[in-house]
Amino acid sequence: MTVLEFARTWLRKRELDGRRQMTTVVRERNLLACHVLPALGGRTLTELTWTEIDTLCRQIAAEVNPRTGKEKAHTARLVAVMRRKMLRDAIGISRFSFGTTPMRYGDRLEPFHARKRTGDS
Repeated sequence: MTVLEFARTWLRKRELDGRRQMTTVVRERNLLACHVLPALGGRTLTELTWTEIDTLCRQIAAEVNPRTGKEKAHTARLVAVMRRKMLRDAIGISRFSFGTTPMRYGDRLEPFHARKRTGDS
């Protein structure tokens, strides 16, 4: 199963379970469409490594928003939070369905902390 296939299933499940506000699901859909799926959508869950996802979050944090001129640290934090939610669900589903877990063994998920921007109030 690719990241794109899982993301579609995951978002649909989150829409239908009724435990989230629609704005949350819309934000997650936009983060996936703009940041995660262009970079990782074609990868299978079992090929993906924690390091690749962390690198993506760091790349997003280093990008500059053309409208504000500030780094996208907040966006990177939102992607990191969504990453944890998606992968927690992917691990639970794949263990149950396939007897294996996504992500290669040996990689460790480190918490993502974007560096604090200077000059923010």
